[in-house]
Amino acid sequence: KRLRELPAEIGKLPQLTSLDLSFNILTGLPSEIGKLTQLTSLDLSFNQLTGLPVEMGKLTQLTSLNLYYNDLRRLPSEIGNLAPLTSLDLSSNPNLRLAIPRSYLNLSLYDFDINETQVCVPDEPAFQSWIASIAFYFPSGISCSLATPTPSWATPTKSWVKATPTPSWATPTK
Repeated sequence: KRLRELPAEIGKLPQLTSLDLSFNILTGLPSEIGKLTQLTSLDLSFNQLTGLPVEMGKLTQLTSLNLYYNDLRRLPSEIGNLAPLTSLDLSSNPNLRLAIPRSYLNLSLYDFDINETQVCVPDEPAFQSWIASIAFYFPSGISCSLATPTPSWATPTKSWVKATPTPSWATPTK
């Protein structure tokens, strides 16, 4: 398996239900992947993918998506459109740095692996409840917060503006 590029003609196979493209050297996918509307299983592990097309969100029958051991740097929020998805493996993508998008709360995952990534789950109750509902969750160990605290060096300890009395000439007369 030394496939460098997935041909756009893949879109001409809309009845395809399973696709294993693991152990290739793919760096991207054509937008036509979104035409595989009957796809239930997609294995893209052990490639060199850096991102996925937004059209992945059209794979509305997908139940399993394996993306481990790639070079992912971004993921489309449209993954959240994949309601039947029960297994999502993003592990071993050390350059994947993101907070889980709110759209992913639509997923009813059974298995979710973000180990060896820099993916974090926001500290909001909705995200924490969602994570708690996943039977097999393998975290990255990185936490994140939607609110970024002000660093201590940027918080002034004294007023930078001194109170200056109003000069008499500036005081209004009656």
